Amino acid sequence: MVLSFSSPAAVRFLAAIGQGHGLKGSARMAGIDKEVGYRFLRDRYVQLRRGGLSAGDAVDALGFRSSRLPDWEALVGRDGRHHLRVDPSRERVFWAAFEGGADCDAACRAVGVARSTGYRWIQRRFGELRSSGVSLTRSIRVLRLTPRRAEAFERERQATERRKRNAATAAHRDALHASAGLVDAMLGETDATRRRRERADPVLAVDA
Repeated sequence: MVLSFSSPAAVRFLAAIGQGHGLKGSARMAGIDKEVGYRFLRDRYVQLRRGGLSAGDAVDALGFRSSRLPDWEALVGRDGRHHLRVDPSRERVFWAAFEGGADCDAACRAVGVARSTGYRWIQRRFGELRSSGVSLTRSIRVLRLTPRRAEAFERERQATERRKRNAATAAHRDALHASAGLVDAMLGETDATRRRRERADPVLAVDA
């Protein structure tokens, strides 16, 4: 089974990395193989870079440096659907045509890409505008969107933002739990862990 980048294991692993734990220890906490951990790091790095962070800022946000970074960086500009990958220069031609007044279909024909690719580029630009603080009304006007399409784009954007917030909250919670567990393991049984154990098994507490 291939674990999803948004899976609980990924959240736990990335939280542990963010807390400063090593690759092996973080993978062990998350119950995953080290190579799966590398895949999570790669996907998070690419996500951060595509979100607008510089390479250095993405590494800092990730909390991890690797000799694999050049390979990860090479993925940043690629379309995730490899069989439909389009050269960046063709997207620039698309936008030149679109901003010159052509509709999406005409701009797609100008560069020889499918209509779905053009709408994917427009949706991405819509998300960039909204995330940078541009109002919904102005984003619609700039991209010449129909109300129905704009509503669908905005709904999906908000859903994505909610998933990111939920993942960040879960990561923070899991990081706190992972850190507490690591400290307990390093120090042995503390008064707090002993009280938790006794509450979980009162018979042992009486016998003691």
